[in-house]
Amino acid sequence: MTFNYKISKEINWLMESILLMTFAARYKGKFDKEQFSLIKNGDTILKYDEKVESTLSKVRQFSVNILEEAVPMFRESSRWHLLASSEKIDVFEVCYLLDLVVSTNKVSFSDISYNEFMAMNLNIFSDLFFKSGLMEGEYKTLQEGYFGKTDLRDENLVIDLGDIYKLLEPFAFSEEKKWAILSIYANPEEFYNEFKAMTVACEKIIKKHMVLVQDILENTYEKFNDIFVQKQLEEALGINVFKNNITEELKKKIGDNQDFTIYAGLVGYGNGFLKIHSGDPLYMSVYAGVLKLLLYNYEQQSERIKDVVIEQTKALGDTMRFEVIRLLMDRPYYVKELAERLGVSSASLSHHLAILYDAGFISPMVQDRKTYYKVRREKFRELGDYFIGLSE
Repeated sequence: MTFNYKISKEINWLMESILLMTFAARYKGKFDKEQFSLIKNGDTILKYDEKVESTLSKVRQFSVNILEEAVPMFRESSRWHLLASSEKIDVFEVCYLLDLVVSTNKVSFSDISYNEFMAMNLNIFSDLFFKSGLMEGEYKTLQEGYFGKTDLRDENLVIDLGDIYKLLEPFAFSEEKKWAILSIYANPEEFYNEFKAMTVACEKIIKKHMVLVQDILENTYEKFNDIFVQKQLEEALGINVFKNNITEELKKKIGDNQDFTIYAGLVGYGNGFLKIHSGDPLYMSVYAGVLKLLLYNYEQQSERIKDVVIEQTKALGDTMRFEVIRLLMDRPYYVKELAERLGVSSASLSHHLAILYDAGFISPMVQDRKTYYKVRREKFRELGDYFIGLSE
């Protein structure tokens, strides 16, 4: 199986706008540019490289400018704040706003009709149930665009709030988050128009300040054409893990060759992720921020490795998590099966799985509509090699 990367010089405005909406809506109070840090560990990364320092300075100024304008748009809305907040379902990061954009291959909201938009909303549930290994029984119909009385397959949309609430029940969202999502379906046309207005406003803000980073964007296009850089992206974005855990069903759709479109990102400068739109035809794309590889390479440096090792040893320093690893060394397990074997609830086990996943010791794979977890043995070898190196 071969993956071919095509660099798009078209900006994915839908992705950029929704990322800005998400980041801006997460601020409850006033945006303080003095407190804004481009990088979690501070802005002094690779400070002796003047070219890098210049790049960081420009991206930081761009980010500050767009957030200063966008944050006030969402300040009075608790619903937007809740939809932008991020939560963990098992090991998966769930953000309603960001998950919306995963379910379409469109690059501008102006190309999305009201009906398509509502289908995108319902597809979020399909993705949630699929990732959580719950896509069975009555929930299987989500893959076809309907559930219970709710049917979003054609022009005559039918929405039943009871169905939507039932879809929310299996997930540990707060009651406030559930009501925020329900409010979308209670007044869908109003939300569609509000969403459209917000994406248009955010796109204008980004375009207004793009001149600050235009040269960085052009340079990123050139870098992404390099095969070596593409291999780095595969590692940094977890595409290698995806390749190893791809389902037989998806393999048949992909065939021997699959094209990936790579979009360089500005708003999500340090982010990167793979998008799969599993319609017909199959469409796969990569979003990679202009600083993604710079930050990834920084994380590989020795000082960061020490921090990683400390977190990994903490993750292993628990009796329950040690037992999980011991069992997974024999074979992959799915959550319910593993919970029964250990005599704990699925909710309690999910907490431990999330810690082991964050430490890099396990990875999920979907098989027969269930999410299995397996050990990443190479991470244990790396950890062992680190301590052997210290002893020499």
